[in-house]
Amino acid sequence: MAKIVTVTTQKGGAGKTTLALLLATGEALRGERVLLVDLDQQGDASYSLVSDYDPSKTSYELLTSESVQVPAVATPVSGYLNLDLVPASLTLERVEVELAGVLDAQFILSDKLEAVKDDYDLIVIDTPPSLNVIVSNALTAADKLIIPVQADIYSFKGMATLAQRVKAI
Repeated sequence: MAKIVTVTTQKGGAGKTTLALLLATGEALRGERVLLVDLDQQGDASYSLVSDYDPSKTSYELLTSESVQVPAVATPVSGYLNLDLVPASLTLERVEVELAGVLDAQFILSDKLEAVKDDYDLIVIDTPPSLNVIVSNALTAADKLIIPVQADIYSFKGMATLAQRVKAI
């Protein structure tokens, strides 16, 4: 049964995506079955791993369509025997509006990942640098949390807000 690790911080440029990529690819190279879920609308993790994917099969559809489940949007990563990717797209910017008013919206990802936990050893979630419904989904789904922090005042300022959100969740 997979452990779910969310990599998040409120500040951009702190190394979230790089850390998520290294964790996912490193564990896949060690023989672990890994799923990387890219929830950052910039899609840098997706861009780094897959050059071409179906733009209608992304984490946006996973979060916004009740009928879409992980296997329908997971793409095998060429060159990594044990690595699948749920790619991101710019449409993720619409998730906040589309899930407004949805009861228990923060549990959508958790529920969908629960259905595939036996298919993977590790699930890594890369998040955008914010505290929105997407990040709430990633935090709710997580068994473990990695928060990369730079040694500057802006990172520490964001850390306090993130700590409050984690505590609330």
